[in-house]
Amino acid sequence: MTSSYQTLEFPAMATQIRLSLIHPQADQVLKESQAFLLDLAQRFTAFGQTSSLQKINQAAGQHPVQVEADLYELIKIGKQASLDSQRRLNIAIGPLVKQWKIGFGGQTSPSASNLKKCLTLLSPQEIELNSKDQSVFLRKKGMSLDLGGVAKGYFADLLKIYWIQKGVRSGLIDLGGNLLALAGNIDHPDGHWHVGIQDPRKNRGQWLITLPLNDQSLVTSGIYERHFLDPQTHIVRHHILDSNTGYPSDSPLASVSVLSPQSLQAEIWSTRLFVDFTSQAPLAQKEGIEFIAITKDSKLIVSPGIKTLLENRS
Repeated sequence: MTSSYQTLEFPAMATQIRLSLIHPQADQVLKESQAFLLDLAQRFTAFGQTSSLQKINQAAGQHPVQVEADLYELIKIGKQASLDSQRRLNIAIGPLVKQWKIGFGGQTSPSASNLKKCLTLLSPQEIELNSKDQSVFLRKKGMSLDLGGVAKGYFADLLKIYWIQKGVRSGLIDLGGNLLALAGNIDHPDGHWHVGIQDPRKNRGQWLITLPLNDQSLVTSGIYERHFLDPQTHIVRHHILDSNTGYPSDSPLASVSVLSPQSLQAEIWSTRLFVDFTSQAPLAQKEGIEFIAITKDSKLIVSPGIKTLLENRS
């Protein structure tokens, strides 16, 4: 059967991007969407020497830096999410990310002294925001922001808004672990997108379970893609770092997937749940956040809403 959707795939943000949509000028909208995402990725990265985010990091302890409205807004949201000590998210984690370099080449186990020094530079309270001139100032020299735990969700939400403004009827944004649907899938008999949750024990693309998606986001945080074997301890180290300890999170989970209307909200909660599932799961359920967690010993933990969703499907 011929698909009603036109699709564009390209590499960016250390993953493979896949965009599918229906529109009379689909080719043009897809090209514009690619340019839109590449611009965001270039400005928001903590690793490009000329990026807007890197200018903030380079000026740490020296002076404020004026930034674009979209970057300022995400830093504002990220700071607010980071200030709640129970939430286990921290956009000031940049010094730690640069020490470990997991997923960016040259990954290594930092010395205990370097990690101890890093831990003094991870305070989100030291991020100073000035709404009048839209500037950001990191008060301590050596601080740096890393938006890797929030950026892709934010990008997906912005792209969905862009698609709606362009008159896109239906589409699916796949930013590699971050999925966001605009409306349903007109090619499927039940009108839903059916998206898979990776089996952490198997090769990429082998699903443990599939979920219906309609005008929602599904975001997964997991340890199965970006990791390395520590030659000193012979421990597999993954990229999801705990700013309380300085080490990769000692989580019982292999992955956690969060279902939410907004992709940024789903991404924030996927990190929170992965880093501290025991304390965060009750909070997530209290706030109506739905999730599927897969433990390292392959047990499945599902929230009530997703349990009902799966039961109704079968």
